[in-house]
Amino acid sequence: MNDLILKFQQIPKLLLGFIIVVLILLVLVYRDPPTTVCDIQMTEVKKRLVKGFYQDDERGQYESGVMTAFNKCMKTNSPGGCYDIFRRFDYFEKQIQSVPNQCGTDDSALFVRKALIKALKLMIQIAWGEKPPVNRYNKTSWLDASDIGLFCRLKRQFERLYGEAQWKSFAQSLIPKLPEATTLPRKDQWDLSMFSYSCLGVY
Repeated sequence: MNDLILKFQQIPKLLLGFIIVVLILLVLVYRDPPTTVCDIQMTEVKKRLVKGFYQDDERGQYESGVMTAFNKCMKTNSPGGCYDIFRRFDYFEKQIQSVPNQCGTDDSALFVRKALIKALKLMIQIAWGEKPPVNRYNKTSWLDASDIGLFCRLKRQFERLYGEAQWKSFAQSLIPKLPEATTLPRKDQWDLSMFSYSCLGVY
């Protein structure tokens, strides 16, 4: 201990002062990291999503917000039961259009990825149903043109922010979990799911 104190005393005062300043700056940066462009963008997106997505516009109650709407859709699996959550996901998609491509994989945008996956997973599961579609022409189930348009817009946002490779990885992880999917050849699994839906010209 005495040797350490002696060594500190031998350091020139100017150099010692510089070292102390650097150490203080490092501690400050660690405790409060500098704000990045992505941090700023995500903060603004979150503010816009509070009303219209997470919460209920009229009552302002989270319990009456996105989770209630999501669970209702899962339970009823019908156009009427899913109307509210689809409306919220449509609003969500419009808000994340402003997210820069490079911010998709940033930690500050993790909530965007989670919500996108949840929305797409829900729509893919709805289209698939409790058993595989009869054929590839029936793979959209009761989803109408506006619902399919929403699916395609969400898919485009996913591919824009995370790339086509991540989209395929998402498909490979979800398809085997769809009811009775593993009883089918892999090509049929893909062809009968919404993953294979061509979104060309769909908005």
